[in-house]
Amino acid sequence: MKKILYITYDSLNDSISKSQVKPLLNNLTNNYKVFLISFEKKDNREKIKHINIWKKFKYKNSKLSKFGLILKCFFFTLTLVKKHKIEIIHCRSYIPGIIAYYIKKFTGVKYIFDIRGFWFDEKKDAKLISFILYKILKLIEKKIYTSADFVITLSKKSISHINQIFNVKKRKIEHITCFTNLNKFTKNSKNLSKEIIFGYVGNIGLSYDFQKVLLFLKIYNKYNKNWKLIFINNYLNKREKSDLFKNFPHKSKIKIYSSEYKNINHMYKKINYGIYFLKNDFSKIASCPTKLGEMLGSGVPVITNGQIGDIEFIINGKKKCGFVINKISDKNLYKLSKVIKNKKNYLRMKKNAVYIAKKYFEQNKVLLTYNNIYQKLI
Repeated sequence: MKKILYITYDSLNDSISKSQVKPLLNNLTNNYKVFLISFEKKDNREKIKHINIWKKFKYKNSKLSKFGLILKCFFFTLTLVKKHKIEIIHCRSYIPGIIAYYIKKFTGVKYIFDIRGFWFDEKKDAKLISFILYKILKLIEKKIYTSADFVITLSKKSISHINQIFNVKKRKIEHITCFTNLNKFTKNSKNLSKEIIFGYVGNIGLSYDFQKVLLFLKIYNKYNKNWKLIFINNYLNKREKSDLFKNFPHKSKIKIYSSEYKNINHMYKKINYGIYFLKNDFSKIASCPTKLGEMLGSGVPVITNGQIGDIEFIINGKKKCGFVINKISDKNLYKLSKVIKNKKNYLRMKKNAVYIAKKYFEQNKVLLTYNNIYQKLI
């Protein structure tokens, strides 16, 4: 059997890994000998079937500790690749990509750079790195792209950028959206009643602009006072959640929950419309939120902004499954408030949402695309 090493900078305990990494690993073990390296924030004693070796590095937050950790991972990976004659390294995001780039210099091993978005640009946009460090990282970034045997991106829109800026041939690039196990996300049977239920799920920081959600609801309330927001978040503590809505004039309409990933489908069943807004930064052209596929797969139409990956194409296509709002204003929300309450339109979008989820986000289809890429390289 051919041997593949999968390196992820995410913890396998994270919700994103449970939805995106574990299904891929389980699929890979059907045809390959799989080795795994992950960076764990907490002690993770979980086992994944048929993984040959799983090396867990303990994630540390300081810059110096991170650098030391990356060096440790590099030397461990180099030894692993040589000892077990690994043929492909699959790198989930940039840190694994940097490691694989240098491992290839020593061993000639092939690697897939699964970018998960323009990470260095995201850090710059969020003001998490200095301008000088950003420029240094951009030089490294070009080397990772040009040396990669294959590049996977989350959006079709970003392929041209990768091709032109990093000189990667289009035949070596594939766009693969975040996938969804539609067997877990069953269709939402909730009908539209007098009270509209909006739902916000997940993180509020970095790429997300939660203040726009609050602005939307504040203006929307002028035209329809019969609404609630279900807010689902596992990252903030009780006080932080309370402070988030402290100055919001309609906080009595907010219902706050935490939910494990395995139960998130039950939360989606309480929602009429999913809502979130992302920051319109350059880095977002390579994004595809996991929650988009999950909500659509549950028959939940989505309210969000455009200029983010392929979102406008997905939501505003022939099978319209939500609303793309690039400017939150009285004029726009006055019109939208009437459409949101239209039961016939709502039922059509619910049906379209499931159709679009099957077309673009269905797990088995996406995993087949991954398998095709491995076949090209082995």
